[in-house]
Amino acid sequence: MRVHLRRSLKDDAGNAKLLARVTLDGNRRLLARVPIDTDANGEPILVRQAADGRRAMRLKGDAQENQLTKLLADDPHVGPFLAIPGKDNGFDIEGLAVIGSHLLLGLRGPVLRGWTLLLELCVQPSGDWLRLVPLDDDGTLVRKRFLQLGGLGVRDLHVAGDDLFILAGPTMVLDGDIRLIRWPGALGALKDNRAAVRFQETFDAPVELPHARGGDRAEAFCEAPEVLQRGKRSWLVLHDAPSEHRLIGEHVVLRDLLRLE
Repeated sequence: MRVHLRRSLKDDAGNAKLLARVTLDGNRRLLARVPIDTDANGEPILVRQAADGRRAMRLKGDAQENQLTKLLADDPHVGPFLAIPGKDNGFDIEGLAVIGSHLLLGLRGPVLRGWTLLLELCVQPSGDWLRLVPLDDDGTLVRKRFLQLGGLGVRDLHVAGDDLFILAGPTMVLDGDIRLIRWPGALGALKDNRAAVRFQETFDAPVELPHARGGDRAEAFCEAPEVLQRGKRSWLVLHDAPSEHRLIGEHVVLRDLLRLE
């Protein structure tokens, strides 16, 4: 949620009321799946139900709450931030990685004393909904991994082999450092250490990504098409609010291409 303030100095009282007004953006805490099918031309499309029976589903709940937020409401680390707007260090899911039947959710917020949260959980279809299922025989529904990313929140996640790549940037809407961070051996570490809470502060040296004042904020990254890779695995970095030097005509936006070494 963003609050647009009135510019007149006479509206100070009204602006103060606007800052105190908090509304919930349900999409900031939505967890869902949407099948990808192909159209008559063989192009990928999002569908409500695929030809092979896969259906679009979301975690049981509504726009106000779902099974996950209900579970986290009493969590000492996350619970206090559920009522805070996502871009003000409130609860905000931005990264998602799938590891078998497990999901890793990277939080843009909250960042707690410089530590960023990664949530591990498992969901399965049940009737018309997705539902949380235990991660182990102890009935654990969510594991928390605190990551030392230098005070930055998670913008995106991607798994490559046994490694986890993390796109990290400021929690709030501001100009600041944006980094691509590699956690080597992350999947093995997560599998071997099944504690409910764990801290991780050892990563490879981050790659500092370019950003500009008021723009070029890296928001997501994905594996580049083969035509761009030229024999080396590469990431394509996508930006929120690209600056003017990235815009060519009406339909072309320049992106950054990163080679994996």
